[in-house]
Amino acid sequence: MSEAQATIKINHQRKGAFIEKVKDVLPEGGNLSLCLTCGACASGCPATGLENMDPRKFLRMAALGLDDEIAGHPWVWMCSQCQRCTYVCPMSINIAGLIYEARQLWPREERPKGILILRHGPAQRQL
Repeated sequence: MSEAQATIKINHQRKGAFIEKVKDVLPEGGNLSLCLTCGACASGCPATGLENMDPRKFLRMAALGLDDEIAGHPWVWMCSQCQRCTYVCPMSINIAGLIYEARQLWPREERPKGILILRHGPAQRQL
């Protein structure tokens, strides 16, 4: 592995509380096994490759119950919430919705300042 590639350190304790929280934005009651790992979500994502992450990797982390890694990974703030990943997903997994919820796991004082989030409608909130 080259120095340019970053690795994701995995805490071996899987929690899965994140999936329980976001079941309402997922098809079939939170079944992330529906993901075909086809990579369509990553192909059009403007944040793919930043911090060695993409929507497909994020989804796999959520499916594996890697809550600590999801809650602390800065990539969720690099996502522009353009929802391309959600639109192209053949299994209709709301990846943008998952990323929005992952942002909520960050303590308010640690969140980047001045980021506007558009959540599935015209109302914007500044975090």
